[in-house]
Parts: sequence; C-alpha cells; structure tokens
Amino acid sequence: MGRALNNRLDGGRSGYYVTQIHMWLGLEPFMRITVPVLVPVTLGGPAPAKGNAPMLATAAHRRHRLLYVLMVVTPLLGGLVWFGGFRTVGELHEIVGSALFFVALAYAVFALRHQHVKQDGALNRMLIPGG
Repeated sequence: MGRALNNRLDGGRSGYYVTQIHMWLGLEPFMRITVPVLVPVTLGGPAPAKGNAPMLATAAHRRHRLLYVLMVVTPLLGGLVWFGGFRTVGELHEIVGSALFFVALAYAVFALRHQHVKQDGALNRMLIPGG
C-alpha cells in the first residue's frame, strides 16, 4: 500500500488496482457504521451484564468506547492519507487499524464468552434493541 500511495501522491494514480479495493473496503464500513457508532456514543452502550463486578462493568464500558473511537478514527486517518496527501499519517493509520483489528477480535471473543460460557444474554441485548 505504501508504494501505491507514493505513486498516487507523486503522479495522481496509484497504478495498483488493489489500492482501490482497500480504499472502498475502508470507506464503505465507515459510511455504514457512522450512525450505529454515534448513537451509542451519545446515548451510551449496551447495559452491563447482570452479576458483573462494578470494575468489570467499567472495563466493558471503556472497551466499547475504545472500539467506537477506533472504528471512526481508522478510516478518517486513511482518508487524510489517501485524499489529503498527508504521507506522515500513513504509519499512524496502520497502527490504529491494527489496534482496531485486535480490539474487535477481543470484543468478539468476550461476546461469544458471554453467549456460550456465561449464558447471561449479553449478546442478545447488543443485537436486539431493548432485548
């Protein structure tokens, strides 16, 4: 991607078809998640699972916020690099994108743990509003 970005910034075209795929695969989810992310950020995330210690509830709340922030910041940084030509932001986009991957993976693991190990219905509350 770095070589494609340099070609695009130097000559106006990347020369690589895969860069267009990367850009659209990054832009499409950003457009799709903007509203679902803004609603929990403004109204709060899902309620903590019953029976959790207050410290765990606080950690879950912070993990949700971190996930939401990374889901918005990652494509914004990519857009600054791709459309704005800010080369120096490219490394930060990669780091934040990798962090998003690992935070989302941990989020999925914890959601599956709640669903299949603890069986407390936390996943249902996330998927079904008011559920």
